[in-house]
Amino acid sequence: MNLSEGRVSWVSSSTRMRSGRGVITTRQWIHGGRRWVGIQFSAFVMLLMTSLAHANVYEFSDPEKEAQYNQLIQELRCPKCQNQNVADSNAPIAQDIKSRVHEWIEAGWSSEQIVAEMVDRYTDFVTYRPPMNARTYFLWFTPPLIFIITLVVIIFRVSKRSAAVSAVTVDSKRVEDLLDEIDSK
Repeated sequence: MNLSEGRVSWVSSSTRMRSGRGVITTRQWIHGGRRWVGIQFSAFVMLLMTSLAHANVYEFSDPEKEAQYNQLIQELRCPKCQNQNVADSNAPIAQDIKSRVHEWIEAGWSSEQIVAEMVDRYTDFVTYRPPMNARTYFLWFTPPLIFIITLVVIIFRVSKRSAAVSAVTVDSKRVEDLLDEIDSK
């Protein structure tokens, strides 16, 4: 709407608007013109560069060691993150674990030695496949135990309900017999 000179009238979207530097179209005002696109592109490039700067690139002396490294960081869980492996985590502790795993692999450690060192430092939580031992019995046996208890409760309730239904049918037959007796008298 145009409120100039006290009149109200509808105006099209191509109406020119006043700015501090002169007259611009509505489209230029909304999109900011070419300068705004340049600013957006520059921001995108800077964001891309900072994300690439955080990517850790480790040099390996052997392709087998690199494969071992990639397999280990996929297997190890980040202690800080919720259910995320070390490879996908950007947490500082995950970066530290990646660095240590790289050092140990280059020093000739086996995967089992590295996992054992990580378990000693961060407990069994750091592995996605925890071993069965005294500390993890609760983890391994709770789900089957809950399943068995639930199954027993369901069976008990169903049998109790069927007993109640059979009692009702016996009572209804008795009521019919009594009614027949009364009718016959």
